[in-house]
Amino acid sequence: MGMRKGVSTIIAVILIVAITMAVALSAFTFIQRTEREALGQTESFTAVLQQRFATCARLEESSFLADNTLQLTLKNCGFRNYVPEGNFVAKLSFADGKVCSFILNSDNCNNCNQTIGVGSFAILTVNATKVSC
Repeated sequence: MGMRKGVSTIIAVILIVAITMAVALSAFTFIQRTEREALGQTESFTAVLQQRFATCARLEESSFLADNTLQLTLKNCGFRNYVPEGNFVAKLSFADGKVCSFILNSDNCNNCNQTIGVGSFAILTVNATKVSC
């Protein structure tokens, strides 16, 4: 009989088990890291959506009065109190087809700093001479 050279059966089994465990550990680490990153992005996206959809204001009615003021009726359709000043862009369409968009602020609206409760309405008075479209 000649001398056989090579790896014994026991060593071969130990190597196969070690290689299999190393591959499994690498796959587990990769999947866990990918899942954690995806979860973090999802949580971040969810927080942004909650912030944006938790506040909602709808322009229910608008009237142009003789004294160059606009009377806007807003409804808080969100899930928390809402202050329109600096947060609401009014978009008005006129009969001649022109559209005017402006942000409500303390320069053009005296009572826009009031808090509108959830589901409540507020009538805001806008000085039309201080609005630029």
